[in-house]
Amino acid sequence: MELSNSPHIQPVAATGLTSGTVTTVPFVARVYRRLGTWQWALSPGLDDESIPEIRAAFRNATQCAVKWGKAWHTWALFNTAVMSHYTMRGFPSFASQYVVAAVNGYFHSVACAAHATGVDDSLQVSIKLNFQSQLRLVEEEAINS
Repeated sequence: MELSNSPHIQPVAATGLTSGTVTTVPFVARVYRRLGTWQWALSPGLDDESIPEIRAAFRNATQCAVKWGKAWHTWALFNTAVMSHYTMRGFPSFASQYVVAAVNGYFHSVACAAHATGVDDSLQVSIKLNFQSQLRLVEEEAINS
C-alpha cells in the first residue's frame, strides 16, 4: 500500500529545531524518512539490493513534504553515500548518476532552510567540497558524448 496516497492521513505539528516555530510536516513523510533511516542503519553495507529500497523511502519523504528541509538533506546525504560507494569500488561513471540527485537535494535543503532562522550554511560548503570531482566527471562525460 502506498502510504502517500491514503486520504485519511493528516499532517502533524512538529517543533522546528532551529527557529522555535511550529511547522507542519505530514506524518507519512516522517514515516518514510524514518523507514529509510532504519533501512540504512540496518543494512550491513550498501549494495545493489538495499540502495533502491532505501532511496525509495527517502524519495517518498521528499515527495510527501516538498518543503521539509530535513527530508531533502537526508535524500542528499544518502545519494552522496551511494556516489562514494560506487566511486570507491571503481565505478565512477555509475556513481555519476547520483550526482544530480544529491546536488538537487542539497539545493532543496538549503532553500528550505533559507526560510528558517539560525540555520547553518555548511550545506553550501558541502556541495563545493563533496561534489567537485564528481561534477568534473559528469562534465567530461557530457563533453565526450
